[in-house]
Amino acid sequence: MLCRLFLTGILASGFAFAQRGGGGDMGGGGDMGGMGGRSGMDTPSVMPSRPSRFDRISQVLKLNSIHLADVPAAPGKAGAWQATFTSVSLGKTQTYTFSVVEQEGNLHQGVFGLGGDAWSGSLGVNTAFDIRAVSIDSDAAYKTADEKAADYDKQHPGMPISFQLEKISQFTMPVWRVIWGESVGTSSFSIYVDASQGHFLEKMH
Repeated sequence: MLCRLFLTGILASGFAFAQRGGGGDMGGGGDMGGMGGRSGMDTPSVMPSRPSRFDRISQVLKLNSIHLADVPAAPGKAGAWQATFTSVSLGKTQTYTFSVVEQEGNLHQGVFGLGGDAWSGSLGVNTAFDIRAVSIDSDAAYKTADEKAADYDKQHPGMPISFQLEKISQFTMPVWRVIWGESVGTSSFSIYVDASQGHFLEKMH
């Protein structure tokens, strides 16, 4: 499954890199597929020769899409993504980005490590989850959400669509939040989709 390949790929490479300290290029750029965006987990995996300790004990905290002005929009896809992973036993998080193109700042082509922070088990309403609970990718989540957003689409044509994969206290399973706008903070409309089964859950205004 594409989502498992992406997230478990970064998990496997992540702690091996974290042991060296700091952030930096994790490689894994490979063929970026031109200028097309990728779905939430349809990105090159970065696998080390041996499984890392972080891979065996870590979980996903959040996966967010990042809008890139020079990457054409496509339903359910984005030009860049940011993923944060956690380990309770190690008491830390690790964050990575993936981009199909090189950008200014800390957004680089391929997989790039941004470092980590301390972790105690939750962050507000967010808790970490096992990637094995996720079987629905962002393009499928968008299709489900779009079926419930016809009226809003008519009233707000051409809006950018953002994606957020997370587990919050409101739901018992990981969820995709499909956002009409560039972020939750600036959006007035979004839809939650079950990331395990692909079912519509709730509209948010």
